[in-house]
Amino acid sequence: MALIGLRTLLAASVGGIGLLFTVGTAILLESEAEKRMSILIQEQLQEYDDEVAGDLDHGMSERYSDLLVASSLDTIRSTSASVAEKRAVLNRMKETFPAYAWIGFIEPSGIVTAATNGVLEGFDANARGWWKQALERPYVGDVHDAIVLATLLYPSDSTPPRFLDFAAPVHGTDGKVLGVIAAHLSWDWTEEVQRSVLDDAKQSRGIEGMILSKDGTVILGPIQLLGRKLSPSQMEVTGTSVSPIDFDGEEYLTSIVSTQGQGDYLGLGWRVAVRQPMSSAMLPVRELRDAVMIAGAVLSVAAVLLGLALAVWIARPLRGLSKAVEQRRRGLTGTMPVTSGYKEITTLSDAVGTYLNELNSHERRLVDSLNEKERLLKEKTTLVREIHHRVKNNLQIILSLMLVEKSRLKKNPTVSGADRLEALAGRVNVMGRLHDQFYKSENLAFVDLASQIEMLCDAIADNHHPAHENASIAIRVDADPVICRVEMAMPIGLLVNELVSNALRHAFPNGASGNIEVTLKGGDTITLRVADDGVGCGEQMPEGGIGGIMIAALTIQLNGKIQYRSAPGCVVDIAIPRETVEEEATSAEMLALTGQPAGTHVA
Repeated sequence: MALIGLRTLLAASVGGIGLLFTVGTAILLESEAEKRMSILIQEQLQEYDDEVAGDLDHGMSERYSDLLVASSLDTIRSTSASVAEKRAVLNRMKETFPAYAWIGFIEPSGIVTAATNGVLEGFDANARGWWKQALERPYVGDVHDAIVLATLLYPSDSTPPRFLDFAAPVHGTDGKVLGVIAAHLSWDWTEEVQRSVLDDAKQSRGIEGMILSKDGTVILGPIQLLGRKLSPSQMEVTGTSVSPIDFDGEEYLTSIVSTQGQGDYLGLGWRVAVRQPMSSAMLPVRELRDAVMIAGAVLSVAAVLLGLALAVWIARPLRGLSKAVEQRRRGLTGTMPVTSGYKEITTLSDAVGTYLNELNSHERRLVDSLNEKERLLKEKTTLVREIHHRVKNNLQIILSLMLVEKSRLKKNPTVSGADRLEALAGRVNVMGRLHDQFYKSENLAFVDLASQIEMLCDAIADNHHPAHENASIAIRVDADPVICRVEMAMPIGLLVNELVSNALRHAFPNGASGNIEVTLKGGDTITLRVADDGVGCGEQMPEGGIGGIMIAALTIQLNGKIQYRSAPGCVVDIAIPRETVEEEATSAEMLALTGQPAGTHVA
């Protein structure tokens, strides 16, 4: 029976295991990544869908209200008001919202008596009977072409513009219908609404939006789909789920949400669809899989070469030992029993008897070396797990902030989304700065809170831009050396950021100057104080703001107590029990971090 060489056995085993591991990892990673990516894309598409639909409903409701308000104006209702006076009112109305293409007053006889810029004044509108429906009640008409109006307003436009119709009855003081105030709203307005939400996503990820009429016809969207009626299978998707839909042979992840109307405006039955090609949506997953496969293949080849080198390294001294033992054996009687296995171990069996003591010594040294390596490996494994834990916690904080901002935007649509995103970005930036300082430290387990707070306040001061050029706000830090575990330094840093930022925003209105002082005192209770000499505050935490919510949540996380008082200005004291975050650092760690001997307060 032929024996297998050590080089062949080791190289084949290491390379085969590496290849199997790579393939299995790539398959599992692709499957899990597709699931997670689908969930993320589903949430994003539904967010875009809801935002576009909400903006459309809000805008249409405002235009509907515009006509109702205009129909009740004294100048419009007055039979004695001149055409010029009525035209002036209509022109001002158009100036407040330029998307109005035309606004006019039509008498019950069908004659346009006053209109923006005088367009169509004296025109007999009886042939276009849509406005007559408003003699009895307010009317909103779906998108359509208006050839005559387009010729007058946009004579050089090769593509006929489209309009939405709005009309409301005008009643005299006696309740008699005096006429109708009617408006054509440019369809370009809906494109602007959609573009404001989807433009960035469209450029970076190929996301497209569509507006569908009540019967499913595409009235706004990709040019190749305009005027096309979607099939029943394509219309089955609702905003509660995102599904792949086939469009001309290509699958898209698609979300469809119905507009609901707003206030007295009941809606036109539109549906808003947002889609992303499956090919681009899952491209990162495929790229990740390919990268893993390539890296795995390279590592497998490297493992085979390493196995060959290792086998040569192991076999060479064995052959040398065998030769030496054979030479010594010739002067001795008896032979060692021959063992079975691969060729090298058979050769080694002849040398074991002579060099047993030496091999025992080698074995003891090898065991000591392996124990040391195992200890080092455990330390590194613990450190990696700790880093993963920290990253997971910080991602959870960021997710919580995003969910709070999202909830606030839903409850208060008037809040600027850009402002809230900027505020969220500022908080994430603070976390990034803190992390950067943590990992620049030689000791990854502990951090000096004094230096961290000084760094953070310097960054806040650098990024602060006063509302008035002459305003001057100084931030001073007086912090005792307090050594803190890294996981507790993050919430303390976020607290400092929120309190100092709140003081900068609210303590010095109208360009006032002033001072903000941040102090940190150690002891059985760690005391963090942020005080300003501004306009002052109440005796309790402000309510309603995201900052206030964060301050309360972070204080609870630290098992602390918070107190607000005016003295004058505003003073915020947060007391943190030392036992909540206490862990003793070694003398070497204390000296490395602060230059202070052991006994300095450690949080």
